[in-house]
Amino acid sequence: MRKSFKIPFIVICLLIFVLPAFGDTGSRVFEHGGNFSYRPPLSWELGEFPGFKFKFIIGPIESGFGTNMNFVDESFNGGLQAYVAENLNALETLFPDYKLVSRIPFTTHTNIQCERVVYEISQYGFNLKAATYFLPVSESKYIVATCMTVASAFEKYLPIFDECLKTFELID
Repeated sequence: MRKSFKIPFIVICLLIFVLPAFGDTGSRVFEHGGNFSYRPPLSWELGEFPGFKFKFIIGPIESGFGTNMNFVDESFNGGLQAYVAENLNALETLFPDYKLVSRIPFTTHTNIQCERVVYEISQYGFNLKAATYFLPVSESKYIVATCMTVASAFEKYLPIFDECLKTFELID
């Protein structure tokens, strides 16, 4: 009787204490063309789109809009704050209804110091809210991760976006 109790007890302890430490992320994805990797949200799909260098992460449909995450790399000769400021100016120019919600420091699990900007826009009839992460990878190169969903569902997805981006790592 004691032996049969030990195994379920061990399994329950693993489920309670060990598995939550891994978070709700899937297997590590390596983007060799950008020298980085990350863990996408568990059960989200990876997709390729013409004209984009890196994979898209495709999540649940919310109010007819496909929640998604995507990465781009850009060259910029300047510091992180100047780079983010230029991008915010570009957003303001591209989207007349652009509204900055927040701009805060963000740190990955491997201690990459970056910024997370949250903003709202309207596009194709959708009221959208995005978290964009500006990750410096060298003196003149940045990876920009944009995570977007409908504004009404954003708070549900922000912790998922953050957890994925915390797993961002540079690779050789």
